[in-house]
Amino acid sequence: VKKMPKSLEFERTIIGGLMSEPELIADIEAIVDAGDFASDINRNLFKLIGKLYRENGHLDMVTLCQYVADTDTSDLYGRQTYISGLPEECVTTANLHYYAKQVRERSIRRKLMTSAGKLQNLAEDTTLKIDELIEKGQQDLLKLTGMQRTQQWFDGRELVETAQKRWIERQKRFNEGATSGITTGLADLDKLLCGMESGLYLLAARPSMGKTALALNIALSVLQRGVPVGFFSLEMDSQQLMDRMAACLSGVDSTNIRSGDLSNEEWSKLDENALDTMYNSPIMVSDRAGVSAIEIHAMARRMKLKNENLGLIVVDYLQLINPGKAESQEQGVSAISNAMKTMSRELDVPVLCLSQLNRSCENRDSKKPKLSDLRGSGSLEQDADVVMFLFREAYYRESADENEAHLLVRKHRNGPTGNLQLHWNKHLQRFSDWIQPMRRTYTDEESSSPMERWGE
Repeated sequence: VKKMPKSLEFERTIIGGLMSEPELIADIEAIVDAGDFASDINRNLFKLIGKLYRENGHLDMVTLCQYVADTDTSDLYGRQTYISGLPEECVTTANLHYYAKQVRERSIRRKLMTSAGKLQNLAEDTTLKIDELIEKGQQDLLKLTGMQRTQQWFDGRELVETAQKRWIERQKRFNEGATSGITTGLADLDKLLCGMESGLYLLAARPSMGKTALALNIALSVLQRGVPVGFFSLEMDSQQLMDRMAACLSGVDSTNIRSGDLSNEEWSKLDENALDTMYNSPIMVSDRAGVSAIEIHAMARRMKLKNENLGLIVVDYLQLINPGKAESQEQGVSAISNAMKTMSRELDVPVLCLSQLNRSCENRDSKKPKLSDLRGSGSLEQDADVVMFLFREAYYRESADENEAHLLVRKHRNGPTGNLQLHWNKHLQRFSDWIQPMRRTYTDEESSSPMERWGE
């Protein structure tokens, strides 16, 4: 049996220092909590010091000893001789923050060892499926990851200094003609969103509208700027994704790529514009089906470790993520949505998550999606920073322009919403900004702005 890491000396020094300067309790509690103390008595004393100081506004050794004597709780807090000797353990309170970090670190190590022991016992259970075993281990590790405390708040000076640096950088990028966030490759969308920054972006549509193609277009735009992308494809395998990306990059008809009916000229285009580009691109594709949100989170974290400047994570699509043991579809989707949001915040990377819509829009005269059409749970609308619907009228009406598509930005937490008109090329699986000469003729009463024309 391995000895659990701990330092009772550090624990006693912290308590002795707080007995001398109890006003430091809030600072120390920001680093370590009572559960991190290995000794039961030290743990109880740490909690008691915080309790008495907050109740009475002061604390010292006499007050603490008197409380233990009056309540006859020496079995919980130690004898009077032990308590009275603690202040002598702390020569100076200047190092209390360091001692607190050491106690915290040893606590995490103990929990890691305990978790590893539990996982070893589970691994010996041959009736447990290997996927369940791995997921259990990942769950425990994710919980421990959250124990690495960071600064819990920012004061006014820090907020101002950080804001100034951020605004200066944004102004610099604006003057250079760039967006403040990751560019999508669509000028109107970049203008509306100011690029994609850390957050959960939901792209929803009915089947066959082209949401995977649009997600790939955005991913390629990011890759072409040398920014790494993580792509989780739960619906199609990596080779199918490659076929689509190759058509988009090379200008070769996707049908020809799938059938193999390729001319020498098309092969040249594929070699020069697709294969060479993708060979050196910082893309990471996972095409495992049926993965859970926890597994996606774990893989995304490894992607971030491999490529520190990871710029975008795409998940295609949300309803195919394994909900685990959720009691209902709504609870499952809610948990997955929350997990995607948490992943984005932890990794500081925008997450573009694709989603199906329910059939409600099929039964309306206007087929344009609404927020209420999101499939599975109202938490999708709540968690998402941006909700976008992809819509093509030609899907429902043969007389409509098959090259015309609309991206309806129905929620934008940090800015305006809007309806964007796009050009769709199904042969190349490519979306692009609407080209002016292709616009129809409108009467004076109709708007000529693609941002307004398709408003509700």
